[in-house]
Amino acid sequence: MPGCLVDYDPTRKEGCVPTDTLLVSIAGCLAIDVVTFLRKMKVEITSFEIEISGERNPTPPQYFKSVDMAIRISGKD
Repeated sequence: MPGCLVDYDPTRKEGCVPTDTLLVSIAGCLAIDVVTFLRKMKVEITSFEIEISGERNPTPPQYFKSVDMAIRISGKD
């Protein structure tokens, strides 16, 4: 991917783990869709923030048991 560099570190001391990247990807995809939709509605966005977290199964396989996301948008119409 041009322009993208991701450091993976299973100890989380100097990088992220692949499941962190998955959560960031989910949030990024949703952000693009929401912003595109709002722009088509001619909404002026003044701030946009997404928080995402996931609860993983404690033992292998460590799949996500749940994913929580909060989206905060401010703007003018």
